[in-house]
Amino acid sequence: MRYQTARYTAAVLTLIAGIIHGLYIQEHFEEWWGYGWFFLISTIAQLVYVPLILMPLGRFTRTVYWIGIIGNAAIVIMYLVTRTLGIPFFGPGAGEIEEASLLGIISVVAEILLIIALAVLDTKNRKNRLNLAGLHT
Repeated sequence: MRYQTARYTAAVLTLIAGIIHGLYIQEHFEEWWGYGWFFLISTIAQLVYVPLILMPLGRFTRTVYWIGIIGNAAIVIMYLVTRTLGIPFFGPGAGEIEEASLLGIISVVAEILLIIALAVLDTKNRKNRLNLAGLHT
């Protein structure tokens, strides 16, 4: 996959996940403020991440990719935990197992594919920097 294609793919994937999380903000605030804030922060982070992926970041590129990998991995883990073991620790739903929804599955698949795309981008970016420096791997 070409570098530019991978960047645009990653941007679309984070946009999809951010929009889906945005659709659930109100519902989760109605259930408990903590759940609502989780969805609000996830939405904002994923939507703000779209232009970050697309803009030239120079030496900060690798950091931005890894922030995306770690942040989205945390969301995926939270999704899997709440669908298998139950909502951890806090709120009125603590311990309850959430049902999987079609939009939730689409979001988590988008996030998993985003993590893969960001790992590919990081690898390609690192190889490009080594080649520019004259250090071939």
